[in-house]
Amino acid sequence: MMNRFVGICCLLVFLSCGDNKSSTPQEEQPVNNAESAPVFQVVVTKLSEQNYGYQILKDGKMIIDQPTIPAIQGNRSFTSEEDALKTGEYLITKLKQGIFPPTLSVEELDSLSVLN
Repeated sequence: MMNRFVGICCLLVFLSCGDNKSSTPQEEQPVNNAESAPVFQVVVTKLSEQNYGYQILKDGKMIIDQPTIPAIQGNRSFTSEEDALKTGEYLITKLKQGIFPPTLSVEELDSLSVLN
């Protein structure tokens, strides 16, 4: 009776091992991570001949529309496309750090050389 029990256990172990094809390499499947990092983009907006603003998009949807220079008094727009782009890109670095809403100080704008 003991031999029959040992035989059945060995048979079950053998069958459970099955053909796992571990000797052949398997292709790695891409991981579909639903919580992948968002994609941010700056779009410079031309307001008039020499006035620019920017929009920040997150995964294609506008989350910030900035027609004026933030952190300064009044409603002054950027005087160059490059300044608007530089400022928008700086804010994206803050967004990627989880800072929302991303704010700017006059000192930060000065360090970006966007204040004339």
